[in-house]
Amino acid sequence: MATKAQRRKPPASAARVKHPQDYALMQRVAANDSAAVEELSQKFKPLILNVACKRGFRNEQEDVLQEVLVKAWKTAGRYDGNQSKLTTWMFRIVDRHTIDLLKSRNTLSRSARKTCSLNGSQIVSASTAAAPVDFHLADLLNRAPIADHEREILGLYYGAGMGFSTIAAMTGYTTPGAKSVGHRALQKIKHMPEVRRNINGGRIKTRS
Repeated sequence: MATKAQRRKPPASAARVKHPQDYALMQRVAANDSAAVEELSQKFKPLILNVACKRGFRNEQEDVLQEVLVKAWKTAGRYDGNQSKLTTWMFRIVDRHTIDLLKSRNTLSRSARKTCSLNGSQIVSASTAAAPVDFHLADLLNRAPIADHEREILGLYYGAGMGFSTIAAMTGYTTPGAKSVGHRALQKIKHMPEVRRNINGGRIKTRS
């Protein structure tokens, strides 16, 4: 049975939206088209695994991948093809999901440290040590006064930790072209308070 998000009434035609190919794919995903779900998985697997690894979930990458894909499937009907490119939309999902996981991990870590203290021990294992939580880069980029293609490049570079050659292959740019787009976009958002606080040597520092 389709979820409420999947039943959401779409625009009249994919041809009328800003990103018709992305929109058409997500409409097929929302309709439970198995080929579309597989296409979505293969297209965004590198992005999801990169973010998961960067956020400290190297050993749980496959779990994060499946969880994010399920979220994307459940909310596929919400993608209207106008507000952002699908890459940006998917990055926003994995960004929020992994940050939620980090917050949960940090809560467990604080509980573990409290237990150790009560037992007279100050030792906290590496597996329960708190991990630094990234600031919400996806939300920042969503508010930034930049174009969708610029938002996409910055999200992949800073959020997913991808190199420009990988980004170029994923987005259709040349490597120099992807670098140029990223540089121009960064110049546009340097004035934002969140960016100024996280700028390091002209680059966004995504660790708090």
